Amino acid sequence: MTVPRCRKNFFKYWWCQELDELKDRFITSCKLWKEAGRPRSGSIFSKYRSDKAAYRHGIRLHERNKAQLYTNELHEALLQMDGVAFWKCWKSKLNASSRPTVQVNGITDQVVIANHFAAHFSNACSYYTVAGNTRLRDEYLRTQMDYSCHTSTDTCDFDAELVEIVIAKMKRGKAAGLDGITAEHLQYCHPLLCTVLAKVFNLMVKAGCVPRFFGRSYTIPLLKNSCSALGKPVSVGDFRGIFISPVLSKVLEHCILDFL
Repeated sequence: MTVPRCRKNFFKYWWCQELDELKDRFITSCKLWKEAGRPRSGSIFSKYRSDKAAYRHGIRLHERNKAQLYTNELHEALLQMDGVAFWKCWKSKLNASSRPTVQVNGITDQVVIANHFAAHFSNACSYYTVAGNTRLRDEYLRTQMDYSCHTSTDTCDFDAELVEIVIAKMKRGKAAGLDGITAEHLQYCHPLLCTVLAKVFNLMVKAGCVPRFFGRSYTIPLLKNSCSALGKPVSVGDFRGIFISPVLSKVLEHCILDFL
């Protein structure tokens, strides 16, 4: 209810205050025309027709001039040598939408393709040999038994101010985790959340336990740039995986990094 969700190119970038005024004027005259019983002649009808014509003419005029508008934006970005602004404007206005890949390993069934991706990324994150995995695990457990922390956990308390700073620095527009929560939810919610999260994080440190859900994520396969040629058959090996983790686990990670 708080974070707006709109499809790409929903907002008309060429919209201006003049069109807002024409629209308000047309809405007002339209309401008066309807309240008067929708007359087909007279001053109210003439005012309604003229405001409607002016509004439609303004929309067509600004829509025709939209090419000149984003051309000026590109020109200004070049003059200021702002590469980020230039390519952002270029991609948002001129970039053609990429066609989705419909075949992977010669298969079109989405369920079968998803199972192939699951097996591929599972193998990529598994160990090479059982013996090597056992050796490294025993070494880790032996080192963990002899480990002693130099500082007390009482001095590692997170406060609400640190959590608030971390949340404010998080980038917007990122995909949500399995819980459906994004950075926008944390940034626009009640400020009391920072105090609650700080207490929860401190309890995790004292208990030495993190909720299992913090480690749950889902993988999005993205086609590599070298394999993006049209008409070329692709396989699961031509994709790289992006792991989307819960945003609350990211807040905890950034708090620990900032503290240490």
